[in-house]
Amino acid sequence: MKYLGEHKTNSPEETEELGYRLSGTLDQGAVLAFVGELGSGKTTMIRGIACGLGVDVREVASPTFSIAHIYFARLPVYHIDLFRIEKYSEIEELGLLELIDGDGVSLIEWAERFPQLVPDKAIWVLMSRCWESERKITITEERPVFDE
Repeated sequence: MKYLGEHKTNSPEETEELGYRLSGTLDQGAVLAFVGELGSGKTTMIRGIACGLGVDVREVASPTFSIAHIYFARLPVYHIDLFRIEKYSEIEELGLLELIDGDGVSLIEWAERFPQLVPDKAIWVLMSRCWESERKITITEERPVFDE
């Protein structure tokens, strides 16, 4: 994949633009797992990916309270937020497994909460804040190791 490696962005617009460019490399069935603290830019980058796939920018918002948003574009976009999920059984009850195995592009925020949900083929997007507006974004095919 063209965008594997470390990236630095200096504004929300640059983070969104990186997501937009990344969207051009995604095919049906792609899964991206986002990891990063609150405010690290996960939703901003996802907005760029979704827009690159043809979603109206005004539609893209964090699904923290609804758990998942589905956007219909060139490919269906499944935007999933695991922040409020307490147990893996909730994932099954909500039908999130079907979305991730679906015919679109799955974008999973807070993937570190349930890494067993993320398929082996996934691309991991590790995001961190360096300064107020600067972000370090590492895009990798290697599954990170998380503390139990």
